[in-house]
Formats: sequence, structure tokens, C-alpha cells
Amino acid sequence: MTDDNQRDAPDQRDLASGGGKRPWYSISLFFVFILPFIFLFKTILKNVQRKPFFWSIGLICVLGWAWSMILSYTTWWVFPKDFILGIYVLPYVPLEEFLIYPLGGAFSIFVYTFSSRRLPRKCNAAVYWSFISLVTLLFVVLAVVKRDSHPYYLYSQFALYNALCFLLAPLVAKDVNLPGLFVSVFALGSVGFVWDYFAFKFGWWVYNAITQVKVIGIPVEDFNFYSLATVSAIVLYVLFCRRFAVSQFPAKTE
Repeated sequence: MTDDNQRDAPDQRDLASGGGKRPWYSISLFFVFILPFIFLFKTILKNVQRKPFFWSIGLICVLGWAWSMILSYTTWWVFPKDFILGIYVLPYVPLEEFLIYPLGGAFSIFVYTFSSRRLPRKCNAAVYWSFISLVTLLFVVLAVVKRDSHPYYLYSQFALYNALCFLLAPLVAKDVNLPGLFVSVFALGSVGFVWDYFAFKFGWWVYNAITQVKVIGIPVEDFNFYSLATVSAIVLYVLFCRRFAVSQFPAKTE
């Protein structure tokens, strides 16, 4: 872990070797999320309750798009035009960011339900509360210690994803299947961190309002994001399953 006092500009040699003026964010998004989603679409639908699933994805999109507009408008993060297609579906939100919210939310829920149907089911409200509290406490302490760097990106995560996990906890904590939850957090986090590594190395995206604490070049704030953004998608799904009075996990079919 490193503590940088100034924002790091991508190394120009890295940009030349791994970037160039090609839409690398778009290309990587296609192979990391879009192509797997296309191939797995039928499998995804077989492993989720469709009505809660689509309601959850819809709300994830609304919240995520609004959040992304704010961050892009304030330049708390930046997506250099050399690495995107340059198509803006919403103000300040490039097509790539527009797509990542439904795709990321869909995979978060799918991995949760897919693994939950195959692993022992264990629900424990105290463990759920402990997990989101421990992650949040860790990053609140970091935000306080590094407050002089104005880590607005982290603050915005608290306001959306951490807050959502806590707000919904009284309604869903006892119904969240913990093995499925942790498998999904691990899977989405692992993919995200590998993707982040190359993105920050080659400058596909840039974070500005951060603590400047990094792990192998990845801003540590993304550990909070990949943990609790994934949890947020799952608890929304659990909530809508309760709302529509259906099991979280469809009956297995041959």
C-alpha cells in the first residue's frame, strides 16, 4: 500500500504501450461484461426471479447513472476521450458508464443466486450487519485521516452504496444468504480489481478526489465500492423478492 501526496498522472510510456488512441475502456468492457452477459443471458434468467431481478436492475441504473453524472460533472473521476467511443447517452455519462450499471448489477445478483442454489444456505443478520459496519468503519477512519486530500469520491460512496446497505438492513438482513453474498462480493471484486489494475496503469480512467492511498496502483476507495456496490444490488433483489412474495431462488429445473 502506498500513500501518494499528489495525483499520479499515467506514465506516458504505459499509455503508448497499453493505450494509444483506441477505445480501450469500450473494448475491455465488451470482453469483461458484455460478451459474457450475452452468452450467459438465458442462464442468468433461469437463476433469478425475473420480476424482482428487473426491478432491482432498474433502480440500480437510476441510482448509478445519477451518481456517475455527479462524479463526472465535478471531475471527481474522468474518462479520457482517447479511451471511450465518445457517445454520451446521458449528460456527462459516456456509453461505457451507462452500460456498466445494469451489467454490474445483473452479474452481482446472478452470482449471488447461482452460488446460493449450490451452496449451503445460511442467513445471519448479525453477520450481515457486522460485515457492512466493519467495511464502512474502516473507510470512515481512512476518510477522516485523509480528509485534507478531499476524498469526495469516497464520500459519495458513503452517501449512496454504504447508506443503501444500512437503510435496507432492517428489512433484508435476516434473509440474505451469506455464502452467496460473499461469493458474489469476491467474484465481482476480483474482476473489478484486475480491470482496475490495467485501467489505472494505462490511464483508461482517472480518479481525482481520492485519499491518494493505493494498492498496486488502485485507489483503495474501490475496495469499498466493489464490496458494498455488490451488496447493494443483492439487497435490492432480496427486498423486491419480499415485496413480490417470491423465493429468491427459482426451483431447480433439469
